[in-house]
Amino acid sequence: MLVAGYLAFQVYPQEAAFQAAKRAGASSPQLLSAFAIQYPDSYRIGQVDDLLWQAASGPDGNCALSLYQRVFPYGKHAVEARQRPTLQEPACAAGSVSN
Repeated sequence: MLVAGYLAFQVYPQEAAFQAAKRAGASSPQLLSAFAIQYPDSYRIGQVDDLLWQAASGPDGNCALSLYQRVFPYGKHAVEARQRPTLQEPACAAGSVSN
């Protein structure tokens, strides 16, 4: 019973949020950054790091790069991210995160 409660209230919401962010990918890098902010200790955080970095070369690349630099300042691709110039986009925000 305790395990079922843990899965229902801890694992499932996190996994659902990850899958939604992963599906959106490059078209909505804000979802990836919002996941990283809301679940910083997730076992999926390495994948989110990579997905947000991949989004930086997608259609919303400048926004994704800006988000990557903000959310993962010491991430796997931080050195590469610092070497790429970014333009601040006013419409590019990490999104609101609520619990």
